[in-house]
Amino acid sequence: MIRASLFAVAAVLLTVAPAAAYTNDRTTRAVEVRYADLDLSTEADAEVLMQRLERASRRVCRTNGRQFAAERADYNRCRAESVEKSVAQIGSPILTARYNDKMGRTVQIASSAR
Repeated sequence: MIRASLFAVAAVLLTVAPAAAYTNDRTTRAVEVRYADLDLSTEADAEVLMQRLERASRRVCRTNGRQFAAERADYNRCRAESVEKSVAQIGSPILTARYNDKMGRTVQIASSAR
């Protein structure tokens, strides 16, 4: 089974679910995603980082050869989990909001107005 990981510079290293459960390969793949050049308090730079994370997830989760339906599902799950965990570990509210928006999630913010 291939275990994939996505490395975001700031000491964020994750290992995610198998990308190809049909193999016995126990290798771990890692990709470094640099974002020191970005200001994550801006939506534009948060979007740039989101694109970098998505691109890195494609590299670490890819399989060799053709993909059948089950392998494709594993690949998609690997990508989704690696990006989600990276976004959570980075901890930027704007990046998290961009991710939630891309995933079609809504977040309700409560206010205690008096």
